[in-house]
Amino acid sequence: MTQTPVKSSDLCLMSDMVAEIERTIARTTDEGGRASLEVYLAHVRAENEMDPDAAMRTMTPDGVSYFYGTIEGPRSVANKDRRQMYAVLMEAAPESWIYQGFDDVRFVADRDTLVHEGWLRVVVRGRSLPLWGGATPAGDDPDAFYEMRTRLLISVRMVEGLMDNEDVYFDFEKTYRKVELDPAVVAAAVARRKQA
Repeated sequence: MTQTPVKSSDLCLMSDMVAEIERTIARTTDEGGRASLEVYLAHVRAENEMDPDAAMRTMTPDGVSYFYGTIEGPRSVANKDRRQMYAVLMEAAPESWIYQGFDDVRFVADRDTLVHEGWLRVVVRGRSLPLWGGATPAGDDPDAFYEMRTRLLISVRMVEGLMDNEDVYFDFEKTYRKVELDPAVVAAAVARRKQA
């Protein structure tokens, strides 16, 4: 498995994921697949820029997202309720969610379906691990930063050019790696996130 180190320039930019989707679009010849990938790219960018309105515009109003493998167990979130889910993540993100990227990523897309699979890596403060389906290690510092990894598979049904029902499967590794980040880098990342 290939791992890419977290670089200062990547913090808060989700650049790994955006760049990989853009590369996939560039080499995709199927018109329907390209259309689905472009909607997904707009969705990922909106999440990265903390723009819930733009994210909601990429989804149907009646779809449902199903999440499996999280610490809470299986759960579902209707698209119409996603705004509240985003509000929770986005409120925590400037101080807690520092980096998100993918390794060994793969996309399969046509007009009706999009599948995104790979190793997701996030760097978050210990207190934010539950938001990502993990738990702060017992006796450890909730303000410390941790890199957590999970195998992730996302399967999306596309309806009239929008994301409809979504199945998201997590398989978290059991251990987290504490990472030391330069405080100046963290401060700059937080500032960029708050301005997004």
